[in-house]
Amino acid sequence: MSKYYYLVAGLPELTLEDSKLSYTVADFKTELYPALSEDDKKLIDLFYLQFDNANVLKLLKDKDAAIDPRGNYSAEELAAKIRGNVKVIAEEPYYRYIPKNGLKLSTKVSMTVSDQFKMVKMIHLKL
Repeated sequence: MSKYYYLVAGLPELTLEDSKLSYTVADFKTELYPALSEDDKKLIDLFYLQFDNANVLKLLKDKDAAIDPRGNYSAEELAAKIRGNVKVIAEEPYYRYIPKNGLKLSTKVSMTVSDQFKMVKMIHLKL
C-alpha cells in the first residue's frame, strides 16, 4: 500500500461538539479514489462490497428495489449479473447451527455477535 500522508491532512476536522458528521462514506470515496494506485483501489473496493452484497439481496427480493449508491456497481450492472428467476427463500444467521463445543469463549462471543448484527449470514436461493 502506498503512503498517503496528504490524505489524512485533507480530512475534515472533527470536534466533540459535532452532532452530525457531514462527511459521508460516499464523499470519502469520491475524494480518495482518483488519487489511489490501482492496487489500493482494489483494497478500497473490498470495503464497498458490503453495499453491493446488500444491493444484490434487495434486487433478488425485488427487481425494482432502490439500491444503496455506495456500492461499486450500479443497479443495471447488478441486474445484468443476476438474470433469471432467482428467488431468496430464506436468510438466517451463519453460525446458528455450528456446534460451539470446545471453542474458546472469545470465538463463541465473536460468532454470537456476528449472528446478532447479521455480519455474516446464510442465504438460501431458489434457482
